[in-house]
Amino acid sequence: MSDLFEDDRDGSDSSKSPSRKNSEGGTKFGGACSEKQKQDAAKLIEEYYYQLTQGCGNPDCSNKECATGRQNSNLEALPANEAAVQALHLLMTAPNPSSLLCKKQTRKLSILGHNHVKSLPCDMEEGEESRASANNSARNFQHMAFSEESLKKILEECEKEGNYSQLVRTVGQVFSDPDILFELFLKKDGEETDGCKVDLDSARKVFRLLDSVSHQHFSSSLINALLLLSEEVELKFHCSQSDSLDYVNVLLVVFELPMLWTTSALEALPALCKALYVVPIKGQALLARVWSKTEPAFIHRMLLALQSLITDLILQPKSGGDIQEKMEISYPIHFMKILYYSSIVGGKHDGPECRRVASDSHTSLSLLSESIVKDPESAVSLDPLEHELGVRPVDARKPLIPFNEFYNEPLSEEFRMFLASDGNSGGFSLMDYAFVLTLSAKALGLYFENRVRMQAERRMCLFQTALLGEPSVPYLKLKVRRDHIIDDALVELEMVALQRPLDLRKQLMVEFVGEEGVDEGGLSKEFFLLLTERLFNPDFGMFALNEETHTYWFNPTCFESDAQFSLFGILMGLALYNSAILAVQFPLVLYRKLMGQLGTFDDLEDFSPMLYRSLCDVLAYEGADIEDVFMQSFQISYTDVFGNTMTHELKPGGEKVILTQENKQEFVSLYADFLLNKSVSRQYSAFERGFLLATSDSSIQKLFRPEELERLICGERDFDLEAMEESTDYDGGYSPDSPVIKYFWSVVHEMSESQKKDLLQFTTGSDRVPVGGLKNLRFIIAYNGPDSDRLPTAHTCFNALLLPEYSSREKLKERLLKAISHAKGFGML
Repeated sequence: MSDLFEDDRDGSDSSKSPSRKNSEGGTKFGGACSEKQKQDAAKLIEEYYYQLTQGCGNPDCSNKECATGRQNSNLEALPANEAAVQALHLLMTAPNPSSLLCKKQTRKLSILGHNHVKSLPCDMEEGEESRASANNSARNFQHMAFSEESLKKILEECEKEGNYSQLVRTVGQVFSDPDILFELFLKKDGEETDGCKVDLDSARKVFRLLDSVSHQHFSSSLINALLLLSEEVELKFHCSQSDSLDYVNVLLVVFELPMLWTTSALEALPALCKALYVVPIKGQALLARVWSKTEPAFIHRMLLALQSLITDLILQPKSGGDIQEKMEISYPIHFMKILYYSSIVGGKHDGPECRRVASDSHTSLSLLSESIVKDPESAVSLDPLEHELGVRPVDARKPLIPFNEFYNEPLSEEFRMFLASDGNSGGFSLMDYAFVLTLSAKALGLYFENRVRMQAERRMCLFQTALLGEPSVPYLKLKVRRDHIIDDALVELEMVALQRPLDLRKQLMVEFVGEEGVDEGGLSKEFFLLLTERLFNPDFGMFALNEETHTYWFNPTCFESDAQFSLFGILMGLALYNSAILAVQFPLVLYRKLMGQLGTFDDLEDFSPMLYRSLCDVLAYEGADIEDVFMQSFQISYTDVFGNTMTHELKPGGEKVILTQENKQEFVSLYADFLLNKSVSRQYSAFERGFLLATSDSSIQKLFRPEELERLICGERDFDLEAMEESTDYDGGYSPDSPVIKYFWSVVHEMSESQKKDLLQFTTGSDRVPVGGLKNLRFIIAYNGPDSDRLPTAHTCFNALLLPEYSSREKLKERLLKAISHAKGFGML
């Protein structure tokens, strides 16, 4: 068995060494060296270095110029710097430098079709004959030494002798050489599926058998071998210009090792992640497609190991630099990205036909916003892996692995701390790997991105004032009357959109006519609240309420102008830009449409559950009498907001087209398309224009999925006041043990759901729970004098409640409930 791995260098002529001059009388590296000689020498030094630092993994090695041999001889391992010096010394002084290399490092065949070795140098030049011989040897080894049957024999011999050296040698030889590993599991028939050329079923059988042996017998050999393999794969993809993905197939085989995803081989995982990081996009797509067809448990097992590795790297003692400068963290995160897309591809997802195409309705948007300068760095570009796979996260309906399984809490918390410290990283960006961050961390990232843009606009205003002498307002100031808030807001925002669209990038400041107060956030919250209440008023007729789901949708028969729908779009975009939460309830399909998707039949499950179930019954019915049972044509009827019955043909002549088994799928698709797209095309297009105008150049689509965007705009639904209590700060002498504070929380925890909303409205200016829950609210209770009959007051700009030190629980309850019940209007707040 070991004959296959005899070192070809042993019989090589020293004159053929790539590191020597062939001319007589020349020094080894004296005088002029060709570029080829320099490259070969560099490779040989690198090979020495890896042998001195990582070893060959052979338990019988006695080579003192090898880390494994030094360990076997009870010699100390060389530090990295000393190993580098020794590598150069060996090259310069050894009579035959190749003779000092362990035999296991020989590379006998090239899976890329070249006649020379892949990355590490060899003293002999291989011709077609030697390469064919090596291929034959590897294939013979597959059947003789590492098939399921041959491995059983090796294990039986090892158990019989009580010595596992034969297994150790076999594992070290096989897993250190990507060429041999590829040949061992190459499909016999040459079949290729999604670029996969290896027989993964055979690999799983062999690896399961290997996994049945106690890992302590061969784990060191396997780890050393995988470290060598990782280095070679990494070097190959760094240096090679070939389009061959055979090495990616090698990684497919290696990742099937059950032991790799346990603590037994955790040391090899970072090196494999680093090697995978440099795999070209086509190779990453190959991995994603192959894994998308495996059991979800396999992807989940890899994911858990990677999560553990990332967490360990995060929790290691700080060595200086921020989280985004530690490239060793980016490698497993990039690995997770491939798993993320394989989960999407393998799960239920929409196809390209469900993506919206820019229509003529966007013409007015381009005219309105043509003066907005596009920032190339902030423009959202298509991810290369998305492009290669032809799928996006927004396409996902039900992935193989739930999206929240990819969140890493320690990493997200570290990212939040990095943002809060006003850090600026020169390394990789976690914003490019948003899937690994929690929603609250991404929301904070968007918050700081928006704040940076607002500051840039303020600086620009100062420059214009100083250089041009023209006064410029650094804020987007809106002056409105409470009784005419829609008309005033519409006029002001239309003027801004037409004349100064860049002002929408400025921080919003609202002033209510006839009222005192400076907007530090509280007045803006009240502005959004009042405006949404008016726009959603049934008497206004812009939106229709679905009694079944308690959500609103565009009224297809309303008579309001497009300008008012654009106003609402701008309003929603401004709320998102200024980190305000809106009291709106839309079905999820709205947020999918904002991210470029069309509404489809699957969206009806959330949009109208009763209709969805009825259409599912149509699809599930297999009887030949479907025409008599349903008696349905391609003409549908619906009721408008005034109670009138309306009809619509789903296709030309639909009144005469009867529902049949052959066209039932077309019927439900056209039905959904009408309800979600065509019937509200005018209203939605106007709304979208406004939204996009207010969120120009934002990273929204890059960071969030539709369900996350909904939570970002509408807030959370869980009123966890216990979490709010734990995170509350106290001022003016109050503490959690103060009697009045204990009275307060006792009363709060007894409140009804509506009273809790009133309390939030009173203290924060919004009755919505922020992203991440009430623990992220930063609520403050401040001392406001001794016991008195005064009502509690609040500073909604700072989420602060000013509470007198009431003498009893009953008095506090009566005063507090009265305050939160009559809190509308700036005069009360």
